[in-house]
Amino acid sequence: MSPRFKEQKNALNRALNASFRILNDEILDFLFRLIHEAIFDQEYYEIPHEYTQRNIQAIQQYIFKEFRYQFEMEFGFSSHKQNAALAKGLHFNEEWPGMSKLIGEFERNNPILLRWHTLYGALYK
Repeated sequence: MSPRFKEQKNALNRALNASFRILNDEILDFLFRLIHEAIFDQEYYEIPHEYTQRNIQAIQQYIFKEFRYQFEMEFGFSSHKQNAALAKGLHFNEEWPGMSKLIGEFERNNPILLRWHTLYGALYK
């Protein structure tokens, strides 16, 4: 796994864990965009040679449609908020330091999040 994906996996885990404990629109917005990027980033997956670009895009669209539905059901992050998040795009390298700080504040004030971060955070460094 490339360093870029390792850092994004760490970010995804921390944002997802925080979102299960504390509903924060800023974190949910970031998490939504991060997962969206993972779904559509073909470098992230090993794709069988027999798949055509059309097959891959159809699969990605199907997965994304289901993801949007599940994200709204789980977190109450409406399609309006989802569309606004998508319009911003993800600028991971610029956004992650601030988001990491915000999540870190929640982790320090929530023993379960702090424990998850200290136990599992080392796996992604």
